[in-house]
Amino acid sequence: MISANDVQAALKPVNDPELKQSIVDLGMVSDISITNGNVSLTLKMPLPGSPGEASLCETIKNTVTALDGITEVTISTATMSDAERMDLANSLHGRPAEGETANSGANSPAMKNAQPVALNDDGSIAETDTKRREIAEALSKVEDPEIHLPLTTLGMAKSIGIDGGDVVVEILLTVPGCPLKDKITNDIGQEIDKLKWVNSVGVAFGVMSEEQRQNVATIIQKAQGQEPPAWKHEIKLTDIAKRIITVCSGKGGVGKSTTTTNLAFALASLGHQVGLLDADVYGFSIPRMTGIHGQPKVENDRIEPLSKGNVQVMSMGYFIDEDSPVIWRGPLLHKAINQFLADVNWSELDYLLIDLPPGTGDVTLTIAQALPSAEMLIVTTPQPVATHVAGRVAKLAERTKLKLLGVVENMSFLEIDGVKHRIFGEGGGRELAERLQIPFLGEAPLHQEIRERADSGNPITADGKTELSKAYFEIAEKIAQKDVAVISA
Repeated sequence: MISANDVQAALKPVNDPELKQSIVDLGMVSDISITNGNVSLTLKMPLPGSPGEASLCETIKNTVTALDGITEVTISTATMSDAERMDLANSLHGRPAEGETANSGANSPAMKNAQPVALNDDGSIAETDTKRREIAEALSKVEDPEIHLPLTTLGMAKSIGIDGGDVVVEILLTVPGCPLKDKITNDIGQEIDKLKWVNSVGVAFGVMSEEQRQNVATIIQKAQGQEPPAWKHEIKLTDIAKRIITVCSGKGGVGKSTTTTNLAFALASLGHQVGLLDADVYGFSIPRMTGIHGQPKVENDRIEPLSKGNVQVMSMGYFIDEDSPVIWRGPLLHKAINQFLADVNWSELDYLLIDLPPGTGDVTLTIAQALPSAEMLIVTTPQPVATHVAGRVAKLAERTKLKLLGVVENMSFLEIDGVKHRIFGEGGGRELAERLQIPFLGEAPLHQEIRERADSGNPITADGKTELSKAYFEIAEKIAQKDVAVISA
């Protein structure tokens, strides 16, 4: 008699085609039951709408029916929950030890004595105190489990505190809520515990600034000559669109998605075929702003985008509930973006506009490094805090060879009875463009109807050129001009 264990054993050599690990080890196979030679099971895919799902199901059926006495295989497919995806992310790099605490050093007495780790310019240990040097050398043997470079090399080892035999180290994570921090804690403990004078080890965590994260990207490229696994790309996009424009901002709340949506429909109204990719995986809003809803079809391992007129749209929002949180990182984020770029059946696009998340996080880095021929459009408000942070995003272009297309200043003014009130200041976007030596493409007003139309899924540029949409059309026309100055960063 064939048992569920026999089925699992047979499926263990079957790998997920993208994650390259056993579907059994990844927890993708569950609910196996066997009745009179008929096997039923559930296949849980890490991401919704995976184009590889059909071929994987076929492989499973062929594998299981090869077992003696099995005549039929029925497969139900489902999508992993966020908690299951977190477990999967951990399993990709080894699970943390049982009972380890992730912030065990935050309140340690040794924390009061913590001082920055001393390193030379080349990354070698510069500590002169014997004990601190031994701790620093132990940290240099611990690698980030996803990037596979030492914590000291990456600048993640911030400080060391020593109180007798009690040690605490402060580690800076590349992203908040990192699911692998327990493994980092365990690895640090194992290395430092090898020192005979150490009685206890605590680890406290902080989070890197955007500038520190950009430094990490540079360090990785220098050390390995390529991006880390989470940012690695294998995407060929030359046939997707004549021009690919990434729309970015330094911070949230500046109206980046509203600007992207209105520019997409303005370009479409000018007669162009436009694709709109919502790459803000965590805070997707394009489905609501475009008013395009539904479930994309998957045919022949290709995802069919939804559309309205000349605008084709793809977003994570079409695969999960609008209020569901997305808490992925690393390989899962890369896999989702890989699918949205390479596996969507975009058709004969003149423009592909990509709405990036704010800042320079995992998604932005993945796309920027996957699209070295793309153009970057920066959206900011006039206020200095927004333009200053937006300038950091431009630095990303320097590291990834994107071309800086220009700056759009959003919410530039509120017009009342013909008088323009500069609520958020004046001239910030133009000053940023001058500082970066790129074109200032124009300013869009702050207006209640623009916000209301975006919330209702009826962008103002969808009606053609009107007085209210005039600013967006002028910007779109500048983008469409063949002689627009696109300056390499």
